[in-house]
Amino acid sequence: MAVLKRAYLSLKCHYVRTLILLFIILCISVMEVIGISLHTAVNNAENESLKQIGAKIGLENNTTYIDKLNQEAIASGHVVKQSTGNGLATASTETPIIKLAPISDYMIQKILTIPGVVGENSVSGDYAKPVDFKNVKTYQGIDPSTQKNTQSPNTRIHKDNVIIDGDLQVDLTDGFRKKQSSLIDGSLPSESNRGALIEEKLAQQNNLAVGDSIKVNPIVKLDDNNQVVQLENAIPIEIKIIGIYKTSDEFNVLSQNFWGEDVYAFSPYNRIYTDFETGQEIFKQNDGSITDADIYVNSPSNMDKVAKEIKRLNFDWTKYQLVNLTASENMEISNQLNKVATNASLIIAFSSLAGAIILILIISMWSKNYVYETGLLLTLGEKKRKIILQHLFELLIITLIAFTVSVFLGSYAAHFIGQSINQNSAITSTTGGGTVAPYDLGPNVSNIQIKPQLIVTNLPIYIGIGFIVIFVASIIPGILVFRYKPREILSKSL
Repeated sequence: MAVLKRAYLSLKCHYVRTLILLFIILCISVMEVIGISLHTAVNNAENESLKQIGAKIGLENNTTYIDKLNQEAIASGHVVKQSTGNGLATASTETPIIKLAPISDYMIQKILTIPGVVGENSVSGDYAKPVDFKNVKTYQGIDPSTQKNTQSPNTRIHKDNVIIDGDLQVDLTDGFRKKQSSLIDGSLPSESNRGALIEEKLAQQNNLAVGDSIKVNPIVKLDDNNQVVQLENAIPIEIKIIGIYKTSDEFNVLSQNFWGEDVYAFSPYNRIYTDFETGQEIFKQNDGSITDADIYVNSPSNMDKVAKEIKRLNFDWTKYQLVNLTASENMEISNQLNKVATNASLIIAFSSLAGAIILILIISMWSKNYVYETGLLLTLGEKKRKIILQHLFELLIITLIAFTVSVFLGSYAAHFIGQSINQNSAITSTTGGGTVAPYDLGPNVSNIQIKPQLIVTNLPIYIGIGFIVIFVASIIPGILVFRYKPREILSKSL
């Protein structure tokens, strides 16, 4: 208690020095809080983004196997001859007729038994023309009517079309998995609950509600040779609306839109989800076969483990292959977040190192008084340990005050920095697969936000770093002084 009381009296006596030290330690502490808060926020944002993006493995036909089928079809003459041209010249192309290896229900069920696998989805869909309703032409950005279709100027027009997305599990599609789409009325389509799920804007524009029916006219289908063919005067197919969803995506038409007005078909408001079987019926894919499947894993860290387990299954791996469908997206997000994490780590390291150096230099500036007081106390018979404790307590009292204030100031500053990062350099995951897209879906495709916070589990790190800096700043000057005897110390300080 005597040492603590002496430390308090020393701070009170040298109040100018005390205030200067308080200001310096407060600045260092605020930097520490900012660094630790940002680092925690980045880790939380990365974990949340990985949950949104998910981990997805594609089971599909092996590219080597497909090439082999193509070569065999060409060699045997099993090809479809098509004429293409622009009216001035024509050319004949030959498309091989191949039959892809189907993925059986037995294969899917075996995969679903593997630990870490949380679901499977397959998609059957394409463009369809609305019969008794109109698609949504709401957009932001550049007016598509002022842009030309340079992608396929001589093919069918999509500007009035919608996209039918027939899924085995609608809740595993990108929009719902990433929480960009949410059910607001009715239920999701499934094998036991067949029907259509339409977007809120499409429903409002056409005065549609759950229980109503819509008619679509398929514009393509697969023929008996698994080839895509266009339909003329197809019979409209009626689908009952069983649910309405809302998307947070926007539809921003960009200057590089090469689809012209056909880009409306890609609008998130014009995507209609159905069950897988309905999707097959619309596009005359009645054999029910699946040639590719998306396997969902509970965590990106389990991808390799699950993939190895799938490869151990007794499948004909000359026909099938596994593809990591989310690796690039996960890597993209991680790289963006790592930049912020690196800066946060540098803030922590720099403030800790600079803090220790500055404190040592400040104490050295008052070395004359420090040396004199130390020599005097030693002459009076005080032990070195207690003298060091006094100086340590002086810094600890100042540090506790600074730490308390810095928690509030640092947290506010970190929150402000986090908001600035979110606004000025939006962290997103792209959906264009590396190609130049004619549109985007808004500034935060994956809704990834950095939310700095200093939580209880971070406090030991924060306090630990602070006390290490204080301990070093207290011990080093003492070691330099205690090399001398009390008489030598007093004579040097005079």
